[in-house]
Amino acid sequence: MEGPAGPFRLLPLPSPKLISPGDVSDSEQTCRQQDIDDSGTVTEQGNNILHRSCTVPQVFIGGQHIGGATELQTLQRNALPNQQIMLRQMGTTFQRHQPCAIPQDSFRQQRAHVQALQGRQGHAALLRLTRDCPWTSPGHALNGHFFWHGMARPAVEVAGSLRLSILGLYERHLADDGSLVDYKGLRKDHAFADYINATAELQQVDLSAMSNPERKAFWINLYNMMVIHALTTWGPPSSFLQRLSWFGKIKYTIGGYDYSTNDVEHGMLRANGPSPVSLPVLLGQTQWAAGSLSCDDPRLAFSMEQRDPRIHFALVCGAKSCPPIKIYTAENLEEGLDAAASAFCSDDIQIDVASKEIRLSKIFKWYEMDFGTSNQMLLWLCSHLTSQKQQALQQLLKAPTDIRFSYRPYDWDINSR
Repeated sequence: MEGPAGPFRLLPLPSPKLISPGDVSDSEQTCRQQDIDDSGTVTEQGNNILHRSCTVPQVFIGGQHIGGATELQTLQRNALPNQQIMLRQMGTTFQRHQPCAIPQDSFRQQRAHVQALQGRQGHAALLRLTRDCPWTSPGHALNGHFFWHGMARPAVEVAGSLRLSILGLYERHLADDGSLVDYKGLRKDHAFADYINATAELQQVDLSAMSNPERKAFWINLYNMMVIHALTTWGPPSSFLQRLSWFGKIKYTIGGYDYSTNDVEHGMLRANGPSPVSLPVLLGQTQWAAGSLSCDDPRLAFSMEQRDPRIHFALVCGAKSCPPIKIYTAENLEEGLDAAASAFCSDDIQIDVASKEIRLSKIFKWYEMDFGTSNQMLLWLCSHLTSQKQQALQQLLKAPTDIRFSYRPYDWDINSR
């Protein structure tokens, strides 16, 4: 399927150019949906509206006649967030003969809009696709429902806008006790469609301009946003086998590359560490485990240089055993990660001094390579426990070889209500 046949060129906020009604030829007119009859002919009402306009270009958004440059400037000053997204896109050229970015199976209820892209209503059909059909099937980039042709804002700024948007949605559909999320209600929320459209800007962000703290906060927040996006759009995996591949199918296009949540977690945040379900890791031979990404993968340029075990208490996979979701910035990163790790460990870890047993979350088993040796993990735990549990652990550390570890089953049930 090709893009609109006619040229779509609009320079950012053009200066008005006065014209007379006779200067507008029929071939140059673009009309509102309600001003075109069933045969595709411009109605008399549509011609009258265009001929009353006195500047070019005349702008249409979603089939609605906005006006000329003066009206566009007014709209930019007073635009709502979702209108600003459209305005940023309008400052670019829709390329002729550009293949459609939307996979066939991403159309809602499998409805095709091919014929709508033909003729004078191509602009309305194109905008309709980006607005009304934001659902993408597993394996396709969740933010790939249309191309972001324009320049993107700095990655930190884009991520900041997205995290405010998704946090507002999440809190609006969160139970009073903060434990469960109404994902069905979130899916029906009109603001969720606005969030999906806003994620398209990630396609063009420049990741190289971020500092290390900015990059770590960016990837943590993005992982959590991607999981919420997938749970809201597709629902959770229904079996253990589906879960094994599910996190590899949740994808965003970021800076020109596709990233799955597996890529973000293992490739970016864990400094290209091996997946805990890779065969060498499952066999206990972590020294033979290869990185999650190949050594020549260009995305490694945006990976963290060292592993930080605290990230495991900041990443939220949507399961009941996951830690609560929080928002991280470069400014609050260290304090936030320390707080997340301490809150999780103090609440989740159980220490039995009499039996010399420590009961841990499965997270410590799956990612034991990130915590170091057993002694290193115990020392790390000691710095992230409440004073009472810290004293109990310090007592056990007097004879560390006698300590036994056990791991509680992980509750993969979705945190949905």
